Amino acid sequence: IFNERFKVEENPLSKAIYDVLPHGECGACGFPGCFPCAEAIAENRALLDACTAGGQETAKKVKEVLENFKKENNKQFSNF
Repeated sequence: IFNERFKVEENPLSKAIYDVLPHGECGACGFPGCFPCAEAIAENRALLDACTAGGQETAKKVKEVLENFKKENNKQFSNF
């Protein structure tokens, strides 16, 4: 009951960004792990290339995730 009542919904954009990060949990980005880094990117508190361990290849993947997310959200709200 406690878990259901106090469940925190995960930001789908953060999760999508996290999925393309290398999951090294190295902290080289300045965040305590990959998911906090993904959250910071999703919330525009970190740059697309914040994951230094992943390099430019990861930055490209993050950019693609953001572009796809933007396209999907524009479709969602185009009826209004």
